[in-house]
Amino acid sequence: MAEQAHLQIEAYHLEVLNYNFRKWKQVKFPRPMYATSDVIIETFESGRIVTDILDSFDAIVKKNPVNEGTLMVEVNGKTKNEMKCSGSKNLLTYEAIPMDFARFLVTVGLSTYLKMLLVDRQMHADLHPGNIMMDLGWNLDTSSISRSSLNVYKSAISSKQLSKDLCITLVDAGMVAQLSKEESQNFVGLICSLGNGDGKIAARCALRFTKEPTLTLKQREAFIKDMDLLCQERCRGYGSNVDMGHVLRGVLGLIRRYKVRLDANYATLVVNLLCIEGLSKRVCPSYNLLDASRPLLQSYQRLCYRKDGSPNENPSMLQRGLVYVSMPLAYFKKSISDSLFFLRQKKILSRIMY
Repeated sequence: MAEQAHLQIEAYHLEVLNYNFRKWKQVKFPRPMYATSDVIIETFESGRIVTDILDSFDAIVKKNPVNEGTLMVEVNGKTKNEMKCSGSKNLLTYEAIPMDFARFLVTVGLSTYLKMLLVDRQMHADLHPGNIMMDLGWNLDTSSISRSSLNVYKSAISSKQLSKDLCITLVDAGMVAQLSKEESQNFVGLICSLGNGDGKIAARCALRFTKEPTLTLKQREAFIKDMDLLCQERCRGYGSNVDMGHVLRGVLGLIRRYKVRLDANYATLVVNLLCIEGLSKRVCPSYNLLDASRPLLQSYQRLCYRKDGSPNENPSMLQRGLVYVSMPLAYFKKSISDSLFFLRQKKILSRIMY
């Protein structure tokens, strides 16, 4: 927290983050222009806070509890209405959010988190929606809505009308976690083992979350056993519709019960992942974070971990090089997987709506 009081540190963080994402057109940070310990001047970044955008969609649902009637939405200064649909099903918030907007937000948000974790080892320490801005390219005036009409809304805010250059801007870089190689390996090992449904390896990774272990041998064995039971109940691995937030809260519960010490950077990684998971649940509940991360996690695991799940402490130069070469390919594979997922979602919604 003390770092946030020294704005020169925040300026340095912004410089590093801008450099790390210099090749990413969809993610940016303000650029510091001048900084002292008390004052920082940054570039102006246009957009709206994601929290405010989602609150606007919540307002649509509150004003229009039943999915029936005519919807008027302002898009690029023009009002769209004209169509009607009928039904009695209550409109849910995520159903009011355009699919293309939801896709961009959850996929780019997750990809950004994974890049910070797997490649940069430098994590923005406060990734809640209030620190994420978006320039939508269209205006949503909830006061112009008369009644909810999901069909009209989906056609009014279409992929053609959304900006082709959507971008998120991450602000408030006062706190940034600089991960050591061991911290990154241990946390990635935990997530990979959850993806494999292996509670025992997940427990061993969690026990390495502190440099000063306090558990006895008997307590360690009990912790590993309970973590294994937790995975059997909540986490069967990739493709089993794992609720990542539910699993992580269970892991934190075991850590608290057994009084396993959790160093600060691990707490940051967990909280940020819960923030991404919460955002995903709000805009697209069917998007599974663990399955979406699979291409990246498995590529990284094959290169950096042994078959027993332990990290490769001394990777060769070739292995380290392959990590940087394989990550863009893994991101491409993830992009294809995301595209197929949202294509299926559109087909499902079209059948429901029509």
